[in-house]
Amino acid sequence: MRAKESNGLNLKEVISYSLLPFGMATIFSVTSTALNMYFTDILGLSMGMVSIIMFVSKIWDAFNDPIMGSIVDKTKTRFGKCRPYIFWMSLPLAAALALLFAPIDFGASGNFVYAFAAYILFYTVNTSVDIPNQGLPSLIFPEEKQRVKAIAVSNILGSLGSILPSVLFFTIAGLWGRENEKQGYFLSAVIFAVMAGIPMFISAFGFKEKVKIPQEKIAFKEALKIVLSLIHISEP
Repeated sequence: MRAKESNGLNLKEVISYSLLPFGMATIFSVTSTALNMYFTDILGLSMGMVSIIMFVSKIWDAFNDPIMGSIVDKTKTRFGKCRPYIFWMSLPLAAALALLFAPIDFGASGNFVYAFAAYILFYTVNTSVDIPNQGLPSLIFPEEKQRVKAIAVSNILGSLGSILPSVLFFTIAGLWGRENEKQGYFLSAVIFAVMAGIPMFISAFGFKEKVKIPQEKIAFKEALKIVLSLIHISEP
């Protein structure tokens, strides 16, 4: 018999779903805490180079998000619309995070090209998990009261995921990188990638999509208008 609260909320599903925000928050915290420093202080990229990487990634994101949304909308499997991408992309996302901190040494130009490619790859794979993640709560928990409680629990684990890298990343990197800073950053990133990726992958085994959403067809011209409007809104 499945464990439930008195109000019928399935504890297994709540905990399983909450592992997903935990992993996503952990990954975001690693990049926001350490990535810029790794690019500039360890790989030797200039602030201008890093700005170019971030700027291009934002432009790509304006296209990437609606494209992924359209892909999810067209997805129809026995596992649902959003859940399959948690199966398929959680571990690749963890790998993409680790690749951002790879201990490379290709020279100034080579390091820039690698960092650019690795970041765009990371952004793309991250979107393939983040977009489905945003749609999951209403599909797993159709009743509003249950959904609110489930999201509250997931926010707690998400906060934990945010705190751990901000507190421990540089400590771990320092312990492992006393003689090689690149190696220390990479090993710390790998530890947090595993800490995020495995729970995210496992989470998909503990919940099911209960709501079936009919596929909505969007014309190419309409999708293009949405993308262009997003770019226009993002302009200063």
